Amino acid sequence: QQQEEIPGWIYFDGKRFQGRIHGNTYWNIKGELDEALPIDELLIDPVVFKLNHPTDFDGEFTGHIGRGEAVLKWEKTGASISGRSGHGDFAFKGKTYIDWSP
Repeated sequence: QQQEEIPGWIYFDGKRFQGRIHGNTYWNIKGELDEALPIDELLIDPVVFKLNHPTDFDGEFTGHIGRGEAVLKWEKTGASISGRSGHGDFAFKGKTYIDWSP
């Protein structure tokens, strides 16, 4: 099955994480990292969300930022977020949920 690929952005603020598709305010990925990133705030825009279903980003994930890229993966569902980043080099993990409020 071909995964849907949708552009958007992700944002890290301490231990908090948020992701959103461009032009859609009713579907937010929100969550928390196990440990804060070594930089205060980080916005990566654009990124590509790869998913089969909007709820694929609900649950535990792992991520890596470095070597020019950022990659986050949700192993249970096969969903991912990827994009370019000049920051790094660090690995992280956390847990997210879908916020449907505008």
